Amino acid sequence: MMQSMQSQFFTYAKGGLPCLAALTLFAGSLDARNDSKPGPAPLPHPGLIAYPISAQEHHDHELVVPIYRQALEVAISTESFHIGYRENTPSQDGFWDMELLVNDDDDLALNARLMRVGQVAGTPLRLGVGVAGYAAFFDESGEKLYALALSGSAQYDLPTNPPTTASLELAIAPDITTIKDGESVFDLRLRLETQVNANAVAFVGLRIFDAETISDDTFTHSLHIGVRLGL
Repeated sequence: MMQSMQSQFFTYAKGGLPCLAALTLFAGSLDARNDSKPGPAPLPHPGLIAYPISAQEHHDHELVVPIYRQALEVAISTESFHIGYRENTPSQDGFWDMELLVNDDDDLALNARLMRVGQVAGTPLRLGVGVAGYAAFFDESGEKLYALALSGSAQYDLPTNPPTTASLELAIAPDITTIKDGESVFDLRLRLETQVNANAVAFVGLRIFDAETISDDTFTHSLHIGVRLGL
């Protein structure tokens, strides 16, 4: 089972290599730009720092997608639809969110996450870690799945106008933390997000959500488009 999940991951990862190469080029361009600007004030503990909402304080690269205190997110594809709510923590060093996902087989999935996020000092890269809970209900088979997953994220702000961010989010729950009729959960999200105005972000991405049970092992594999609206 784990070999199958790893095989799926590496298969989809191959498709993301060109994106990673592009990000590397952007990073080199951004570093050259930053060399000409005054550096940030020294940190008592170099490394990850909590990111604030303000783009100016976010880092010295000002072209960043806004981070909303509260936001509503909707995304659609030919195979699925999701709606979710996200709220940043008061200290702005993470967020929690919850989501409803429906596929074209009338299967339902609910998930909630608690993430802590920090910015790599001196770069436009933010990394996050956290935990996620999943509940999936399959219409045709009547099976149910409940899982506790470990989650990670990476976001990179591209030096573009309008502001654009590339992000990757991954959550994995092995058999030991998946109960009822479930055997494992693999949830991968790849996105490009761009600012539309001060209160709206549009995105396009790929969602791969495998909720493996005795008879069902795919919930959705699809490209999607969506919006995130600040509240």
